[in-house]
Amino acid sequence: MRKLIITLFALALNFSVNTAPVHAQGSSSINIAGLNFYCNANNGARVPIYFTENAWRGGGAMAGIDPYRGFYIDVSPNYLYSLNQYAAAYVFLHECAHVALPFGVGLASPSQEMNADCYAIRQMRNLRLINNPYEFNAAVSAVANMPGSPAGHLPGPARIRHLAQCISF
Repeated sequence: MRKLIITLFALALNFSVNTAPVHAQGSSSINIAGLNFYCNANNGARVPIYFTENAWRGGGAMAGIDPYRGFYIDVSPNYLYSLNQYAAAYVFLHECAHVALPFGVGLASPSQEMNADCYAIRQMRNLRLINNPYEFNAAVSAVANMPGSPAGHLPGPARIRHLAQCISF
């Protein structure tokens, strides 16, 4: 009986940490510096954005897929709003890339993360959010001091060198 109770408690804890509450509604867009951003998954569906401090598990923002929410993006408002507008847009677009690009969620590979980085910085360039090296540096400031990660993120300096190869001025 004790083992069953421990197992049920562990399952309940896992459920409460890994999924949004049943009543939670995702937003279809996020406002960053007066601009509304949204994300479409690779299947064309609009991806819900959940504002939750549980996003710390992904470093402040994370994309994923689960049977309850489908594709989703979790964002920590405290983290996102602590960044400058360029860095906040970059972080959101990086997470959007994970659901917008085929096979972009959950692989935990360097190539997946590098593709998401390039997608984000190119989207910023295409949207004319970054037009010069100063704005580029402001955008990548979000990752400048980050260590690498088991999920495949390069360490900050290597990541910035890779990002610089994704666009030109």
